[in-house]
Parts: sequence; C-alpha cells; structure tokens
Amino acid sequence: MLHSRSAKVSLPAIAAATGVSASTVSRALNDDPRIAQGTRKKVVEAARRMGYQKNASVTALMRGFRRGDNMGGHREVLAFLSHHDPREWSAQSYLEHYPQMLAGASERAENLGYRVEVFWLHEPGRSFARLGSILAARGIRGVILGPLPECAQLNGFPWEYFAAVALGYMLETPILHRVQNDMYDNMSIVLEKFSTLGLRRIGFATHSKVEQRLGRLAAARFAVHQLGLPEADRIPILFTDSAHDPALGRWLREWKPDAIVGQMDYVWPTIRKAKRREGDSVSFAWLAAQRNMPEFGGTVPRHEAIGAAALDLLISLVAHGDKGVPAEPRSILIPGAWRRGKTVFGKT
Repeated sequence: MLHSRSAKVSLPAIAAATGVSASTVSRALNDDPRIAQGTRKKVVEAARRMGYQKNASVTALMRGFRRGDNMGGHREVLAFLSHHDPREWSAQSYLEHYPQMLAGASERAENLGYRVEVFWLHEPGRSFARLGSILAARGIRGVILGPLPECAQLNGFPWEYFAAVALGYMLETPILHRVQNDMYDNMSIVLEKFSTLGLRRIGFATHSKVEQRLGRLAAARFAVHQLGLPEADRIPILFTDSAHDPALGRWLREWKPDAIVGQMDYVWPTIRKAKRREGDSVSFAWLAAQRNMPEFGGTVPRHEAIGAAALDLLISLVAHGDKGVPAEPRSILIPGAWRRGKTVFGKT
C-alpha cells in the first residue's frame, strides 16, 4: 500500500509528472505485466514521492469486480500450463491426474473470485516466449505448471513476468514453488497398514531417478522404519529402473519379503509370481496408485487437493507481486489416501 501525505494526488497528476498516460499509471500501480518494468518502477516511485494513496473504496470495488460480484461477473484469469494436448486428457488413462488437478484448482479459483484457463505448452508453431507474451497481453499474472511426464527443463519460458507454481516433481529447472504428492507420509501410511495386516518383512523397490527427484522422502521414511526392526528383518532398498531388470527377481529370491512398497507399478508382474517364506503371495502397495487402476493397493494421490493447494499458493504470490524464479522456493506436500485394492494380502 502506498501511504500519502495528501489524499488529493490524482492519476493524471502522476501521469504528467512521469510523461505517460493516466491509464498507464493505473496499470503500473496495479503491477500490470503489460507495462514495462522500468515504467512501472518510475510510476511507483513518482506516486510515492508525490504522496499518492490508493482509494480504499475503489480498491474494494475492484476486488469485488474480480470476484464477479459486480460489472457482469468478470474474473481474473490464471493460467494452467499443460505439457500434454488437453484434448488427450480424457483419451489417455495415464493422464487422469490432469483433469483432477485442474478440477481442484478451478473449484478453489471459483470460490475466490478467479478463473483458471488451460494453455497447451507445446502448441505447434508457438514458442514459450510467444506464449508468455500472449498471457501477459491478456493481463494474466499467475501460472500453474501442470505435471511433466519426465524430468525436464523449461528455461525458455519468461517466468520473470509471472507468479508461478509447479505441480509434481519432474521440473528440473527452473526451481519453482511446487505442490506434490507427499511420499514421506504415503510411506508411513503403507507401513502402518502393512503392520496391521501382520506383514512383517517389508521391502521397498524404487526408481533411482524418480526417488532423487522426490527428495528421497519415501526412502528416508523407509530407512527410519528399518532402523526400528531386528537386523534379520531388514531388507535393503532395491533401485530398479526397468520392468525387465533381473535384479528384481534376484532380490525377491534372496530376501523373501512379505510385502513390497513400490514407487512404480512396473515391478508388480514380477512380484505377483513371488512367494513369501510361508508360501503365501507377496503383497504390493503402490505409492502413487491411479484411481482408474483400482486393482492396485497403496496410496491414491489426492489430485484435487493438490490443485487447490497450488491455487491458494499462486493467489498469495500474485497478491504480493512475487514473480519469477523464487530465491527461496517452497514445497507443499499433500498425502494420499489408503486403498487396499487386490494386491495387498494378509489379515482381513
């Protein structure tokens, strides 16, 4: 808020002092990205020097305008950037998290007076820079970057003009604020459920690069669990990056676990053929079980909650004018919900 020595300083007066139009002054004082950063700085400094103070009544009116309370229901737009063509979301089952996250973000935006619009990052013939220009020209100040299918770098996008929050953990650079599935708590949930089912010898099979991108949270929680067990019941973590990795079969035969926690589902075909020491089937819990694959037990990510949390964080960044790659990125972790499915055995 700009504090005033005189409540009578007007936008035209600031415009005359800075050599720009009154509409440019208005946009600059509201941190509109369509106004050049140098111009915004010049206008704000002049307004502060002249003692300009925003009119509280007008500010409240504009807040209501953004919420849709007045003036025909206009709502400020926030962008949801999709790596995949949005037309593929419903056609590809592995993309189920996209509409779920968007639904959570959109519902929260609706409640807070905003609207979320989807943009395809890889629209043919359109560069990242061009997309950024389009968003800025429309007055869009905040973007949510949807999940990426693999580790990626998106350095060509003009992040400096927008508040930004990433969903998931696959964005390598730049490092943005992010909201993602809480693998530490998910591991805790699975270990507790396995314990209540009488499953004592538990192993953890994970993908090395995925585990690294997740901050090794699941591995850390599993290691803490292992430290509390008798040495004979401790099973080393298996890092396996392929469904055809022969190390998985050798590991199962050597350690004979009662149950396996997995980061990826591709280990299940091998696990389902394995047997416990007692001859029973080996249980399997997936830390990111998809809703459209109900046969898998494990923790199901709460994608709507992830989308809503990202929207809350983004609105806070927009309100404070926090744009660009953050110096101190924040992470919000949302735990999943337990589902037993058909791959978890033991006591009923």
